[in-house]
Amino acid sequence: MPDMHTEINLLTKEGDLVAYYATTTGTSVEYGHAAVWAKSVFARFRDGKIVQMWGVEDGLNQMQQLGFRLVEPVKVTA
Repeated sequence: MPDMHTEINLLTKEGDLVAYYATTTGTSVEYGHAAVWAKSVFARFRDGKIVQMWGVEDGLNQMQQLGFRLVEPVKVTA
């Protein structure tokens, strides 16, 4: 996605923890579909360095907007 852009919508800090909520936009070069999806990221700092980081990204929504579709799962037989 050469036009991918992330905008931080909310940034906050409390103690050694920094968190942000962002939206990312982009267009698939291969398929031409545009998508907008959200993510939340949390980072814990110690001595000016990130020592722990985790987050959640809406990957399913992103993939659906880009044209991917879910298919029925294969049934497992015993």
